[in-house]
Amino acid sequence: MLVSLCVLALSACAGTAPASPSASATSKPAGSVAPAASSTSAGKPAGSAAASGLTPVKVAFSQVTAGSAPTYVAMDQGFFAKHGLDVSIVQVAGPQEVPALTADDIQIGAVGGNELVDADLAGASLVMVASSSNYPLFSLNAAKSIAEPKQLAGKTIGITSAGSSSEAVAKIFLHHFGLDGQAKLQPSGQIQAVLAGLENGTLTSAVLSPPSTELAAKQGFPELINGPTLGEPMVHGGMAVTRDYLKAHPDIVKEALQGYLEGWQFLADPANEAASVQSLVKWTKTDQNVAEESYKYIYPVWSGSKTPRIDPKAIANILDVVSTNPKAKSAKPEDFIANSILNSIAK
Repeated sequence: MLVSLCVLALSACAGTAPASPSASATSKPAGSVAPAASSTSAGKPAGSAAASGLTPVKVAFSQVTAGSAPTYVAMDQGFFAKHGLDVSIVQVAGPQEVPALTADDIQIGAVGGNELVDADLAGASLVMVASSSNYPLFSLNAAKSIAEPKQLAGKTIGITSAGSSSEAVAKIFLHHFGLDGQAKLQPSGQIQAVLAGLENGTLTSAVLSPPSTELAAKQGFPELINGPTLGEPMVHGGMAVTRDYLKAHPDIVKEALQGYLEGWQFLADPANEAASVQSLVKWTKTDQNVAEESYKYIYPVWSGSKTPRIDPKAIANILDVVSTNPKAKSAKPEDFIANSILNSIAK
């Protein structure tokens, strides 16, 4: 299933040297920014003209993970600046991104599919305009004493937080193996804290994403379940905006998607592996070997199809398995996604 996933090759960039990052782009590696989205680009509201002539936009990511690589690469290779945007990247924990978007503290968020669905069912007005993957970019790593998924029954599984993508993935994994409700899900904070729980023995299994999956394996907690190859569609996350922002600034959203798409395409080109790995080293703060393994883990997603469109089936699984809101039963996947912009720019 993994090989059937996402990416576009843009002829304008294929075979050319990487573009230099714009000097005006604010590029801050993960971990250097506090969760508050207002911590960068103070006084530069989206839509106003920056001194550079570029339009300032705040883009958030939630966890230090290789799943955000298209955004990292778009920054490092200057793709956002190429399309007229002065992008600042900030870290905002997953459940906090919805209020940050609603308050316009950030303009584009890397919201998990389940977080967006639950928010909209509760009355928010968000829409996902691109995916990071239509399959969960998570694995479940466990102590060697747990040899098969059935042994997770009665155990505690570490996740980042209630309502997060890692909780959604845990539910998808348990459902797949007929273990609905048979394991306790333990919120542990940022993904680094989940990994620490494995290392210090407070957890025997945990839902992790690269590079944490590789780090856990090196610490003696091998992968028990691989999300991309399990075959259960679920929108891992993607670029989300409020419908009001999309209506007011359609051109900004389109240009941001252009940059994101070119970052995706850059990752899909094997000739760019070295530069892509260096972006992962920088943003995920891992060593070369771990970054290379993370790149290999997700590469089939970036190379497998033409664009990061959102698969309605990957939203349907959230509505059927993950969401506890009674409105989910009558909701349609198309209520939460907008592929039209990508369709208009993808050739």
